Formats: sequence, C-alpha cells, structure tokens
Amino acid sequence: MYMSILSDLNVSYPHIPNVVLENSSNTINPCDKFLFRNKLKIMKNENKFKNSIDILAHIGANNIGTLYIFDEKFLLSYCATIRRHYPYIRIEYYAYNTNVKIISLLDHVDMVHAFNKNIKNFYEDVYIYYAKKPTIDLIKLITFGTFDLFHIGHKNIFKKCLKYSDHIICGISSDEFTYKKKNIIPTDPFEIRKKNVLNCKNVKHVFLEESMELKNIYIKRYNANILIMGDDWKDKFDWVDCCVIYLERTPDISSTMLRKLNSINDD
Repeated sequence: MYMSILSDLNVSYPHIPNVVLENSSNTINPCDKFLFRNKLKIMKNENKFKNSIDILAHIGANNIGTLYIFDEKFLLSYCATIRRHYPYIRIEYYAYNTNVKIISLLDHVDMVHAFNKNIKNFYEDVYIYYAKKPTIDLIKLITFGTFDLFHIGHKNIFKKCLKYSDHIICGISSDEFTYKKKNIIPTDPFEIRKKNVLNCKNVKHVFLEESMELKNIYIKRYNANILIMGDDWKDKFDWVDCCVIYLERTPDISSTMLRKLNSINDD
C-alpha cells in the first residue's frame, strides 16, 4: 500500500493529496480533478524524477492534469503508477518507434500519437492485447510565423520540426496581422512566403494566420497535437489544447536584421 511505502522511506511528501495517501483504492474524488489543470511535458532522456514518489509528489504539488510523454523509459517506469494514484489524469504518449514491452502499459494512456503510419499500424494491429485501447493517431505538428525574407533561421526551424513529426502544418501571418504584431508590413508578399515554406521538407499545408487568439482554433481545425514555437514565445502558449514545444532560435539572424541591412544598402 502507498502509505507503507512512505513510512518505510521515512519521507514526508505534503504535496501529495491526502486522499491518495489514505484511500487504499487510490480513487480521487471526481470534484478534485477540476483543480488539476496544468500540463507537464516529459521529453526524451530527461531525468527530472528519482522515483515514482517524486513524480506523484510533483503532480500533486503542481496540479498536473495532463501529461505529454515523449520518453519511453518514463512510460515504462511510471505510467501505471501514475494512473493508479491519479485515475483522472490525461496521458498522451508520443511514439517514435515500436516496442512490444509498452503495449500493456498503453491501457493507461488516453492517446498515442505515432510518428508515422508504420508505427501507427503496429499499435493498431495489436489491439487484441489491450484491455482498454487508447485512441491512436498520427503526430501532426503545427507552427506559425511571418517567414519574411526567408533565411537560414527559418530553414532551421523546419529542420528541427522534422525531429518531432513528418507532417508539418504552418500558419503564415497575413500582412494585416504582421502589422498588428510588429508594426511593419512584410517585404515579401504572402505568395512568396508561402512558396518558401512549402519548399521545406514535409510541410504538408500552409494557411493564412490572422489572429494570435485563434491559435487553438487553428490547432483543432488541422487536428494538430504538437505546437512548435520559438523560445522567444516561451510559456506564452501553454494554454492551448495540445503539447507545446519552444525551440531555440538561430542566433544572429532575423528578418528584422535583414530589413535593416537592406535599408542601409538602399541608402
């Protein structure tokens, strides 16, 4: 029983809800789940937690309601324990390979997002081994930007996106929206910016972005399950209904710098 684990270790974890510690069935009152709205990303090869007690304590202390798991080792080590003690929590696993060892653990997962069709088909075809089969879909990545005066920094963004998905959707800011954000009109017209983005590997679709507040609507419209943004937007879009990853931008290059350089050359 969980109480005995804590007693044996002689450790106090005040942030684990008492109902978890006291109830041998480890069922949380349905009302309590509405307090748990925050999200936690577990990226590959991250080692944030020493043991299952650490992760349970972290979930309780930070009111975690959704887990996005990219690390297979974490799934193997903690997923069943998390589900047992926090039965309400939403767990989404991003599968980048096939592994028979995790099949039974996927009973505890709400959604599996597969990197490609082969991986998706593998987990679909072993349905006979699931007690409770999760929803299985393909990873679809969405990102946004102006992509004016297309440069190496933009190319690097899409190269990094390929690590997470081979199905990339991109929202390109309209002239009006760009002016609202940056007080400038893009140098390149939309069709040129669209062509440049579509030339990047595995960009499947491009659309016109017209408002910052519509991010979640765009995500749902295109069934995206990862949002990629530059780290200059860090934490600004954690409110959307999918996993958000903030990537480091290429240093010493930007459209703003190129505009200034062009302006100097014109002079």
